[in-house]
Amino acid sequence: MKKTGFGRFIVVVLAVCLPLMLFAGCGNGGNSGSGGAGDAAEPALAEGGVQPGDTEPVDEPSNVDVASADEPSNDDGDTGGAGNEGKILIAYFSHTGNTEKAAKEIHDNVGGDLFQIVTENVYPDDYDACVEQAKQEKKDGFRPTLAAGVENMDQYDIVFVGYPIWISTMPMALFTFLETYDMSGKTVVPFCTYGGSRFGDSLKDIKKLCPDSSMLDGLAIKRDGGDSLASDVEKWLRKIGLADAE
Repeated sequence: MKKTGFGRFIVVVLAVCLPLMLFAGCGNGGNSGSGGAGDAAEPALAEGGVQPGDTEPVDEPSNVDVASADEPSNDDGDTGGAGNEGKILIAYFSHTGNTEKAAKEIHDNVGGDLFQIVTENVYPDDYDACVEQAKQEKKDGFRPTLAAGVENMDQYDIVFVGYPIWISTMPMALFTFLETYDMSGKTVVPFCTYGGSRFGDSLKDIKKLCPDSSMLDGLAIKRDGGDSLASDVEKWLRKIGLADAE
């Protein structure tokens, strides 16, 4: 059949425009949804996920590098600080000296009496051996015998209790100590040194052992506290009302 001039014109128009229309359609389809092929995709952020550094070991004693076998000491001192209205005792258990360092820093600020909690059978110097003993004691609910006791606990109104975190709580010697005395009506102030689990379950355990005591906010110190120990202790004591405010 012979094409007319108009027919040839339509064929030419379709031949030129149809590929352009098809190309444009493909481009629009690629821009729908998540963007074109050349767009950089943004990484998805998972809310509430565990971030690196959030998980820390909680099943080993944090301070068992060097032995500390000093005899218990009771150093008399005057109470100080704006909020101190009663006699203060700072009782602590220290295996390597980290907790003892913190206890003495507290003593420098509030005065009172220092008492080191020491077991009759001292813990091993070897790290792994100390870990195993601490694990077994916790599993058995063992109460180690203490080498000495506090004379006239009744005279104290405020009792600081310091310890390293072992197996996610206090060493079992602290359980012995707190079960030995009637802490009713006293104010208990916990502080701990830790390597990974901060207070762990220790605050809950203290509350169970001292149900009729009031307990102030505690201080958790990373290992020996570093250069900021003095300022951190002072700031904490001001916050809980046991040191003069600036």
